[in-house]
Amino acid sequence: MPVENIGRKSKQWMTEELIDTCQDVKDLFIVSFSNLGVVEQEELRNRLRHNKSTLMVVKNSICKRAFSSEKYQPLLSFVDGPIALIFGEGDSIRVAKLLVNFIDEYPSFEIKGGRLDAEIYSVKKIEELSKLPSKEILLSKIVGTLNSPIVKFVYVLDIQLRKIVYILSQIKKIKEEKK
Repeated sequence: MPVENIGRKSKQWMTEELIDTCQDVKDLFIVSFSNLGVVEQEELRNRLRHNKSTLMVVKNSICKRAFSSEKYQPLLSFVDGPIALIFGEGDSIRVAKLLVNFIDEYPSFEIKGGRLDAEIYSVKKIEELSKLPSKEILLSKIVGTLNSPIVKFVYVLDIQLRKIVYILSQIKKIKEEKK
């Protein structure tokens, strides 16, 4: 097999692997990491790992081939310069917060855009998303809102029962005094 075909086959294989990976994940962020050192990249990888996410450095040519399908076509505008892809399976908001906070620590790091739950997000949308409370906090607020009327109802019933018990105890006391 000629050497040229090996290069072409490996690029084709990498493109197919990237397409499969993109289809298997819930979230996809495209970031620029051009001025990050190895230590900073490893720190980012570790933080992402705790949020069920992974970082993969990808050549632009392979990324453009993989994003040529209609589903990923809008992401092509984010593929410029040295990029990395972040694949997420966990909480989208938590990963967005992690990336925005990482920018605060390392200004050379840049979010280009992404695809979250089959919707394309620009940098501004991702920054807005990062300002939302986490999924756990939102769920606890919903549970608290649903629980509030029940607690008030139980409290009202408890007061009524106490009144009845008090009245019955007063009646008993009056009857004992008459005897």
